[in-house]
Amino acid sequence: VNEGLSEQAIEAREARGTLLDLQENSKKLEAEQKKLTSSFKLQNAELGANASEADKLELAQKQLRQQMEMTDRVVHNLEQQLSAAKRVYGENSTEVQQLEAKLNQAKTTLKQFENSLQSVGRSGSQAADGMAEINKKLDMNNLMEAAEVLQGISEKLIEMGKSIVNTAIEFDGSQRKIQASLGLTGKGAENLQKIAIDTWKKGFGENLEEVDNALIKVYQNMRDVPHEELQGASENVLTLAKVYDVDLNEATRGAGQLMSQFGLSTQETFDLLAAGAQEGLNYSDELFDNLSEYAPLFKQGGFSAQEMFTILANGTKSGSYNLDYINDLVKEFGIRVQDGSKGVSEGFGDLSEETQKVWKSFNEGKGTAADVFNAVLGDLQKMDDKVKANQIGVALFGVKWEDMGAEAVLSLNNVHGGLGDVTGRMDEMKKLQEESLGQQFQKALRET
Repeated sequence: VNEGLSEQAIEAREARGTLLDLQENSKKLEAEQKKLTSSFKLQNAELGANASEADKLELAQKQLRQQMEMTDRVVHNLEQQLSAAKRVYGENSTEVQQLEAKLNQAKTTLKQFENSLQSVGRSGSQAADGMAEINKKLDMNNLMEAAEVLQGISEKLIEMGKSIVNTAIEFDGSQRKIQASLGLTGKGAENLQKIAIDTWKKGFGENLEEVDNALIKVYQNMRDVPHEELQGASENVLTLAKVYDVDLNEATRGAGQLMSQFGLSTQETFDLLAAGAQEGLNYSDELFDNLSEYAPLFKQGGFSAQEMFTILANGTKSGSYNLDYINDLVKEFGIRVQDGSKGVSEGFGDLSEETQKVWKSFNEGKGTAADVFNAVLGDLQKMDDKVKANQIGVALFGVKWEDMGAEAVLSLNNVHGGLGDVTGRMDEMKKLQEESLGQQFQKALRET
């Protein structure tokens, strides 16, 4: 198999095989960690709340020793992985640097365990909780509390030990995925991975892979987002996905179209999206997909992003079957006002002179479809003859007028409806999500 390969290439191949074996062994370590965790919980349950201080302290010492042995094996595995990684990727590679960091973390954890065990061994004169109360002084009257604290350390460090192996592998896979997906240099992928990890550490996403996917989609579909705002945009997308069960690709495509078509900032875009979602615009699970499809049409028609959302919000409140009905009505109107057909001309002929002037200006290239849209609806809203208004509506809006109903269509440009002031809506939504117990727990766990 190695025929024709240089000694260096052969060594690298062998090292890669060794690394794969070690990574496989880390999975076995994980299984053992789970078994150890389970046995600790059983031992604690069997001991019971009424156990003596001496019994609880004895169990804490036993569990600390067992976890020290397990953590020592994790350290040994990481040391071997580091040695193999240097031969595969090179001494100064990102992979090696990440493994070195994880190895240092594992060794620190092991040392903390050793210190805790020594403290307990000195008749409880000093114990460490490994977290907030390191080197807390204890006397014989609170040994039971010390034992409980140390049992808590055991369970916490079990999880830490397990994650040390997995996180090193997960971080390595994260950078490779970003680099492969976006065609970046190693340095470029490393910079984006830092954004992903910082986002993940704040508790966003079910796992690092979901955060990677969000960042990749933001990078691909929202090209107007400045680099320094990529993390915020990723956090926003993950928040929308969590709260409204939105597909990451659809969300970023819709947001990207808003930014590119209407020249919105990242914050303005997500404020509109958050406000729209909170007002129920995603009731038919198509808000973000519709934005991707119809934002260019609204822009071409001369509408602003705020006017587009006002129309969608008013149509939703008026009971439109779905957003497609609303968007298709605006699309059909834009087509009809340009076609110059007899029916359209007759329809405009029954409207006010002012509206006819707006239409003429539009046909001369001096106005927008949005101007005509608002002028027409203004006239129809004032008409006492509802039959005549319906006839004109069908002539200018087509079958969608009938599908939605006159009342719903006439409410579309109601300036008192819509979303109101949307400033800060995304930050409010994200803050509520960040303050949830679930995300707070993930943040604490991932920062450890």
